[in-house]
Amino acid sequence: MHAAANNLRGGVSPRNTRLRGQSIIEYVLIIAVIGLVIVFAGPGVVGAIRNQFNLVGNTVNSGTTGGGEGGGASGGADSATVQAAIAKDAKD
Repeated sequence: MHAAANNLRGGVSPRNTRLRGQSIIEYVLIIAVIGLVIVFAGPGVVGAIRNQFNLVGNTVNSGTTGGGEGGGASGGADSATVQAAIAKDAKD
């Protein structure tokens, strides 16, 4: 038999002893820490995601109205082409 199993005054606990209360407390602490991270970091993450969606939406909108990238002399022609395609799709 293992020497630690015969020691009843402390030391190393026997291998067949289960520490149920300790593991439950550890799980509760882990869940609490995860909850705190969600509560405090959540609004910042939501704001960043919202900003990215707004950026994509603004880019798409500026592309259909002729503004934004490209520039140059062909900007008006591209805008007219896009407007014609939109009008054709509206009829269909």
